Amino acid sequence: MTVFVKTLSKASLEYKRPAYWSSKPSQPKEQLQNFCLKTMATQKLFCAIFLQLALAFFPVSLANAGGLQLGFYREQCPDLDLIVHQTVYRYISRDRTLAAPLLRMHFHDCFIRGCDASVLISSTQKNQAEKDAIPNKTLRGFNVIDAVKSALEKKCPGVVSCSDVLALVARDSVLMVGGPHWDVPTGRRDGRMSIANEALFNLPPPFANITVLKQQFAAVGLSVKDLAVLSGGHTIGIGHCTTISDRLYNFTGKGDTDPSLDPTYAAQLKKKCKPGNINTVVAMDPGSFKSFDEDYYTVVAKRRGLFQSDAALLDDAETRDYVTYQSRTHGSTFAQDFAESMVKMGNIGVLTGVQGEIRKRGLQLGFYQRTCPDAELIVHQALSRYISRDRTLAASLLRMHFHDCFIRGCDASVLISSTGKNQTEKDAIPNKTLRGFNVIDAVKSALEKKCPGVVSCSDVLALVARDSVLMVGGPHWDVPTGRRDGRVSIANEALFNLPPPFANITVLKQQFAAVGLSVKDLAVLSGGHTIGIGHCTTISDRLYNFTGKGDTDPALDPRYAAQLKKKCKPGNSNTVTEMDPGSFKSFDEDYYTVVAKRRGLFQSDAALLDDAETRDYVKLQSRTQGSTFAQDFAESMVKMGNIGVLTGEQGEIRKRCAFPNEQLQNFCSQIMAIPKILAVLFLYLALAFLLVELTNAGGLQLGFYQKTCPDAELIVHETLYRYISRDRTLAAPLLRMHFHDCFVRGCDASVLISSTGRNQTEKDAIPNKTLRGFNVIDAVKSALEKKCPGVVSCSDVLALVARDSVLMVGGPHWDVPTGRRDGRVSIANEALFNLPPPFANITALKQQFAAVGLSVKDLAVLSGGHTIGIGHCTTISDRLYNFTGKGDTDPSLDPRYAAQLKKKCKPGNSNTVAEMDPGSFKSFDEDYYTVVAKRRGLFQSDAALLDDAETRDYVKLQSRTQGSTFAQDFAESMVKMGNIGVLTGEQGEIRKRCAFMGFYSSSCPNAERIVQDYVNRHIHNAPSLAAAIIRMHFHDCFVRGCDASVLLNTTSSSNQTEKVAAPNLTLRGFDFIEKVKSLLEAACPAVVSCADIVALVARDAVVATGGPFWRVPTGRRDGTISRSSEALNNIPPPTSNFTTLQRLFANQGLDLKDLVLLSGAHTIGISHCSSFSNRLYNFTGVGDQDPALDSEYAANLKARKCRSLNDNTTIAEMDPGSFRTFDLSYYSLLLKRRGLFQSDSALTTNSATLSFVKQLLQGSLQNFFAEFANSMEKMGRINVKTGTTGEIRKHCAVVNS
Repeated sequence: MTVFVKTLSKASLEYKRPAYWSSKPSQPKEQLQNFCLKTMATQKLFCAIFLQLALAFFPVSLANAGGLQLGFYREQCPDLDLIVHQTVYRYISRDRTLAAPLLRMHFHDCFIRGCDASVLISSTQKNQAEKDAIPNKTLRGFNVIDAVKSALEKKCPGVVSCSDVLALVARDSVLMVGGPHWDVPTGRRDGRMSIANEALFNLPPPFANITVLKQQFAAVGLSVKDLAVLSGGHTIGIGHCTTISDRLYNFTGKGDTDPSLDPTYAAQLKKKCKPGNINTVVAMDPGSFKSFDEDYYTVVAKRRGLFQSDAALLDDAETRDYVTYQSRTHGSTFAQDFAESMVKMGNIGVLTGVQGEIRKRGLQLGFYQRTCPDAELIVHQALSRYISRDRTLAASLLRMHFHDCFIRGCDASVLISSTGKNQTEKDAIPNKTLRGFNVIDAVKSALEKKCPGVVSCSDVLALVARDSVLMVGGPHWDVPTGRRDGRVSIANEALFNLPPPFANITVLKQQFAAVGLSVKDLAVLSGGHTIGIGHCTTISDRLYNFTGKGDTDPALDPRYAAQLKKKCKPGNSNTVTEMDPGSFKSFDEDYYTVVAKRRGLFQSDAALLDDAETRDYVKLQSRTQGSTFAQDFAESMVKMGNIGVLTGEQGEIRKRCAFPNEQLQNFCSQIMAIPKILAVLFLYLALAFLLVELTNAGGLQLGFYQKTCPDAELIVHETLYRYISRDRTLAAPLLRMHFHDCFVRGCDASVLISSTGRNQTEKDAIPNKTLRGFNVIDAVKSALEKKCPGVVSCSDVLALVARDSVLMVGGPHWDVPTGRRDGRVSIANEALFNLPPPFANITALKQQFAAVGLSVKDLAVLSGGHTIGIGHCTTISDRLYNFTGKGDTDPSLDPRYAAQLKKKCKPGNSNTVAEMDPGSFKSFDEDYYTVVAKRRGLFQSDAALLDDAETRDYVKLQSRTQGSTFAQDFAESMVKMGNIGVLTGEQGEIRKRCAFMGFYSSSCPNAERIVQDYVNRHIHNAPSLAAAIIRMHFHDCFVRGCDASVLLNTTSSSNQTEKVAAPNLTLRGFDFIEKVKSLLEAACPAVVSCADIVALVARDAVVATGGPFWRVPTGRRDGTISRSSEALNNIPPPTSNFTTLQRLFANQGLDLKDLVLLSGAHTIGISHCSSFSNRLYNFTGVGDQDPALDSEYAANLKARKCRSLNDNTTIAEMDPGSFRTFDLSYYSLLLKRRGLFQSDSALTTNSATLSFVKQLLQGSLQNFFAEFANSMEKMGRINVKTGTTGEIRKHCAVVNS
């Protein structure tokens, strides 16, 4: 059988079309005979064997196919198999090692969400996809898949799914390296979701035991036999040394080798795979790893399987028998078995029919990454200059994209200007009211300046629509790009294809279906009417002549109709009315509430109530305050943006959006005849403009980072969006943080600096106690440091974050001049004396603003920032209860509003908050001034604006004119404020961590970068190290403080160090720390302490595996003493009760909250059975079990993990199910009485700690991360040695001689 398979593989390199696509249908037997005769005329005996096997297999294939079928693409793409085969052969013929990863890619795809090609989807800023999950980091061959898909799209565009490509490529890859052929049923559709964590939890790892393997195969419908058969795929390919390191060097945590591995082979492997080697690879089937044969089973039978999962096949009777049989019979049935199991695997969770989609290769995220990397930033910045001045433009620009896509697809045909010979879409009746063409031209012009002839007008339209929505408070979505521009634009096509405002539900559904959009898309995209206005002419018939009899549309709410009639008189063609009254400039969910009340402006809006599906959607969003609208809108916009796109060589890239290129050339030739005098005039104008630009430069400048960090503003925007999109209330404190920074020592980021033992900084001053969002600033800075280390200042980060925060909640955009440097001084008292307090009167306010160079108008304008955010009741308590010290209320506060506030803010209430702009405190608008004008400003400082003529006039103007100039004024005042006392040039510094004036900034400026880079490069190969190293940091700090004494080796029998103390015997990662130390010594000899290294590595390892970030102040020194007995006495053992834990934590200055939070690190990592075996077998010394441990969990531990009291080798997960993920599930386990250790269980025996556990579970993961970060920073300060105390060790394991 083996010989037959190899002969077939040679023949397969010359492609033969599958017999089932023959033009003349024949019986299965005849088809197979013909195939055999043509392919193997010289191998008649084997053909007969193959015929019998294949006939047995053929009905099985058809029976298993389900929604899939052989020859699915027979009519739509008849050359499918040939195209796949030829394209794959071009790659495999050059590199046979590609076959294994392409086979593995199909396997990894099917085991997650089924065979839906989700493994191919790239990650975005919002989502890490399977492709970037740890098990998939070593996958390769994506370029092969892309090449196959590209070839198919050229021949059969939009027909063949990526999931079918994967299945066919896997089959042909195996075939081309000597493996069997199998018929692949096709018809799969591609999935739309891909989540990294699902790969982590669903893919069988190389260290899995037989129980885990059987469970994971069974979970996807595969049998034990399938497990044994598909494992045979390891006959080709290689594995990285990191995947077998523990088998070779530390199998049970004691430096031992897996006893199930043949010792001779283990010795060979050790010669190749040295400890810590992350780059070397080793063959899975030594001697024939590039050929698909049966040798794998012989290797496994000899106990030479590379992975633990290979060795595990010998631990089960059924899999062991299969291995033995194939080894003994030279794979007599393996080829046939493998073919059958691959067909079976290829059916896992397939999407068919109308499920999923057929992905196109044409559009892609980051299309311009190489040709115009700043494209999206250029679009955003150019657009913001217009939207910030006129928010109503957002609706027009969104509508323009919609109108474009519904005609000839999203090809920018709506932008083409009419000529004498042709009236274009732009001049069609439905488009007469479109505006914003000048904005598109400005954006295109900016792009042409940077990347001439690269970015299409159709992509500009799609990006502008997205950013317009974002700038008025709507959602963000990733826009796939790569569209090309059309050359044809015909007015009549717009007239017939655009849904009119008077359309009924039948017409709407037909027109949306015609462009591939669903009924749900109709309901969702109609929600775009939450912004914008309509002309009275479009609703005139609804109001005055609905059925031709002078009547009003009965579907329109009568009271609303009466209001509209007052505004829209018959024949009025100029007046406009809001589509979403009250918030037509803000993208929100109110539209659905309006429609549900029968107040939709157009008949097309009202029509949504005439269909069950659209009506249900309207009611859902109305009832739940738009619970899913933002996400739904983003998804439907991406879908709409794919309508009829031109890609590849189709269409063109217009140089000017209003003219196809050929038309533009004719236009330019006429323009060239303009008299020279105009050129001279232009020269004078240009010189004048240049002088203005130079005058505006000053110390700061726009585009300061254009060369050193060109993506700086984009990185800020994208990182910030991840936070604001989840919590819009963050915008206010981030704006306030910038304000508080600039008013003390200027805009130098001194507000971010953390206090030390010697100095209390601004951050901890009373006015800043309620500031939040420091973690956001840290995240932004971290992202910038990753891309452009040591370049962008924290003060510029603050200024940019403040601007983008305002923008993301509907406020204006402004250009932020950059080039600030960070200050080195931060003193709490200065904040107390320089920040305007909420109880300030107008005189004090004017003085404090004048002191920093801001005018009275700036005072009135910047106070408008109170349109977003909240205030604590303590800040207004005196206004309500003791204004003059006589128990009275501030008489300047509206009495009714004061009464409302008193219901909320009881005397002495320090936790409750009140909105500064009731009703719209999450949206940046002009309502604040209306509130103040009504004497309802929350603070005395708000009310004070009415006590001065200039500020009062400004309040009244904005209140009366709905904030007519507020957006522009605010932008100007923010730029002015952002210039206060800035440090530039050589002043100050560029902090690497915003909270710290880097201890090593002079002596070893790249220290933290060296640590972080090493951790990021290596921790993904051994993610379990994160738990080990954080534990090492914990054990170090609890004994003699954080001084790296835990790292010291024992030097004599008389002085045993902490490292060999019982609590530390299972610690690992010492070599990791030593490697980091050697890198730092090479860069900065004798500068960075081992104590700082442990602290930094612990933090960076946790962050690299998805955990929280915390600030690590540096400057520790290393201890010179380490005693085993001290570790035994000070490290909390896993058997501790609550009293012991409380005492040991208190000894280090840590409280009960710290105890609960730091215990949360048990969400990652494993433990040896010996640490908790007494709980299972001998809790009180009489052979009993700890009654505090859930009995079912205890039984499971006894049966599957720790089978006896004396088991010292087996390990168990501390947080079963997610022990590699830093999350809240540890606390859930505590409440279920499933904490692994007695010390875990002890947290539920005290009311205070139990209450805090429950509080953490009720909060968000981000809240846990923030709290954990605080406790880690606190722990990192325990008894640190600084100054001249201790030493800086040259080698972490030994004291300097």
